[in-house]
Amino acid sequence: MNNSKSYRMTVRTLAQQIETQGNISLDKRNRHSLWTWYQKNHRPLPWRKTSDPYLIWLSETMLQQTTVEAVLPYYEKFLTLFPSIEFLARASQNEVLAAWAGLGYYSRARNLHQAAQTLVELGRFPKTHQELLKLPGFGPYTARAVSSIAFGEPVGVVDGNVIRVLSRFHAADLEWWKLQDRKKYQAWADKVVLDHPPGDMNQALMDLGSAICTPSQTFCRVCPLISGCQSFKSETQLKFPRKRPQRSREIWYWQPKLWVANEKVQMVINQGQLPFLKNQWIFPGPAKSEIANQSASCSDTASPTTISLSCLDCKGRGKTFRRRMGLNSKASRMESFFFN
Repeated sequence: MNNSKSYRMTVRTLAQQIETQGNISLDKRNRHSLWTWYQKNHRPLPWRKTSDPYLIWLSETMLQQTTVEAVLPYYEKFLTLFPSIEFLARASQNEVLAAWAGLGYYSRARNLHQAAQTLVELGRFPKTHQELLKLPGFGPYTARAVSSIAFGEPVGVVDGNVIRVLSRFHAADLEWWKLQDRKKYQAWADKVVLDHPPGDMNQALMDLGSAICTPSQTFCRVCPLISGCQSFKSETQLKFPRKRPQRSREIWYWQPKLWVANEKVQMVINQGQLPFLKNQWIFPGPAKSEIANQSASCSDTASPTTISLSCLDCKGRGKTFRRRMGLNSKASRMESFFFN
């Protein structure tokens, strides 16, 4: 069976499955309007000029909880150092973390590195989201984004932008953070990709959410989905999506101990002893919660390591750190991933 015939059968089956879940009003005309809008208005981002799954995967990983503007310079720098999965797999974890320094959420970098090593051992890049979900760092969104954009798998993606657009389009007052309602968004997103290239349609929906259907303002008159948008008809756009209840916050008071001698500072890796900055290099010292009788410590007995104050360039953060700590030096800099 050739690929085009297989694709048509997959799409037809998917459409039948979706239609059985209820009447979904994002019809073929609206989908075509969205695709046409995207062809004219999509952002010319570097990872959209390729079908290389490594480059697409890297961009999707970096973009998690990070803006496009912040990601762009790191994306180019990272590819200069690790231009392929093989280069990334051969690198040490410290090299990968150093290249990631400044982007935050370092578990992303660790998972990226681990998954690259797994993929090199596997000898191929899986083409379906079900296979990708087995790899470190691939959740439902990333797996579907990579498989749809790189390989054309007809599956939709669900992220914050998509939830906002679909909530307003359907005027859906759902608890989108709960699994049962999340499945409804997934069914809606899956239908969006039926008539046009899945990768384009997923990115179109996300672009629409970031540029037209934003959290605090809507530009409905230029929206390609205006003809079918239920919240526009009822003038209730900003009521959707439902706001997620805020989690209760817990304050911890940390008392780091600073030992500096001979241009070196003593640090430890927080391997879960403290409930913040997990798996990060930090200063030894105890921490106490505002909740009574709850405390923790990363003490100087927890495998301390001396780190040179003359490390990687991190845009002068080391100098600022020295000034705040009363250290007397002009030029030395500290690795930024220690202090983000």
